[in-house]
Amino acid sequence: MLTTDPRDPLDTALDWLLQIQQHPEDEALREQLAVWLASDAAHPAAFRQAQRAWQVSGALTPQATAGRPATVTPLRPRRTLRRTLQAASAIAACCLLVLLVQTLYPAWHADLYTAKAERKQLQLPDGSQLTLDAQSAVRLDFSEGRRTVQLIQGQAYFEVVKDSAHPFQVSTDDLTITVTGTAFNVDQLHQRVNVAEGSVQVSTAAGASANLAPGQGAVLSADTLQPHHQPATQVAAWRDDKLILRQERLADVIDSLRPYCDQRLLLRDSQLGEQLVTGVYDLSAPEEALRAIIGLHGGTLRQLGPLLLIERG
Repeated sequence: MLTTDPRDPLDTALDWLLQIQQHPEDEALREQLAVWLASDAAHPAAFRQAQRAWQVSGALTPQATAGRPATVTPLRPRRTLRRTLQAASAIAACCLLVLLVQTLYPAWHADLYTAKAERKQLQLPDGSQLTLDAQSAVRLDFSEGRRTVQLIQGQAYFEVVKDSAHPFQVSTDDLTITVTGTAFNVDQLHQRVNVAEGSVQVSTAAGASANLAPGQGAVLSADTLQPHHQPATQVAAWRDDKLILRQERLADVIDSLRPYCDQRLLLRDSQLGEQLVTGVYDLSAPEEALRAIIGLHGGTLRQLGPLLLIERG
């Protein structure tokens, strides 16, 4: 059984900022925020921290948020030997092959898939709603009373019609999520589940299991399920072009941005990838978000053909 603290001040503060941004004219909402701020001495500090993260990630330019700005530096033309050109051609061919395989594999094996920066909504045969994130793919089985979805790639948000006689099941390579009626997000890349409404049961191939309520989540780590708290109102924020981060590894953040970026992202510094990121970023401008994130940690972006190299400055 997983237990998480739904009253984490920073999580709640980020949630308040998200709601205020979505409803700027709602005076009642602002009054409720004032009550929350006054209810605990830790709340104003958490709210200021969330404001700084929000400003750094959205309202300010990368140059204004760090002493060392993030820049995209194109490579300068230079003369090369024939073997260098041949090697570069081989690298480019390999990159193209990888890109083609990643693009075509979901189409070969899926009933529904999305391209880069594309999202799709679908009403499933039982009336449930499925929202598919960018570069994601699913296989469906609704025959003979079954309600089964296999998430092959990416992530998806489900709003499930209640049917106690026919449980709704979502599976990834390592997780199985079973519900009768609820709303939740499944992230295949990070092997993570977060619940917005109702409850879900999550189990692993190794036999671990957890029951999750709204605001709770679980992430698979070394064959065990670890808590991954996320306020219910922030679940699947990608549907509103928001990437909400709280102490996330930079390497994982880069993975989350890949489905939205035109260029292929390549992290060349493992220590940089271990840095932690908190903030709210705009998925409709993924490369700007990436520049802001990298700039906070003294990193740079360098363009190399179809690649965008992420390095220390």
